[in-house]
Amino acid sequence: MGKIVGGGLPVGAFGGREEVMALTEPRRPGFLPHSGTFNGNAATTAAGAAALELLTAEECMRLNALGERLRDGIRELGDELGLAVTATGLGSLLTMHLVDGPVENYRDARRADREAVRLLHLALLNEGVFSARRGMLSLSTPMGEAEIERALAAVRRALLAVGAERPLPVRAVVAAP
Repeated sequence: MGKIVGGGLPVGAFGGREEVMALTEPRRPGFLPHSGTFNGNAATTAAGAAALELLTAEECMRLNALGERLRDGIRELGDELGLAVTATGLGSLLTMHLVDGPVENYRDARRADREAVRLLHLALLNEGVFSARRGMLSLSTPMGEAEIERALAAVRRALLAVGAERPLPVRAVVAAP
């Protein structure tokens, strides 16, 4: 929640029942002090207020649909290229995995070749797509369908670039019964 409250900037937030929160009220005699690096930071507070104005229920639904579109597109790329690449996540968050089969837990994700994941991260950066080193991506309110299409094209180019340097895992072919 802190990233949302700060509009993507560093911030800390806490809350609780009114009687507990009242203990931190500085105008109250004997208050419990609460200090922190980003308490009262004007830039963080302004970014958080703007983020909360933009993140309406409709906007959250739109971003979640874009996240599903990007996850589906990455899975389709895996199918098309015959590579063991998939995407997991929820809403506007996703992680790409270079593994064959479902990714349902940490152990499943750890089956990936770490060097290939590292190279994919660098290839995505070269394509203008910022992901966490582990392959995590997040969407934001300025993004739309055009950005999803550009991201998918970048993921395609990045996968092909990595595959040219290092063999990527291929998708297992399951014979029809």
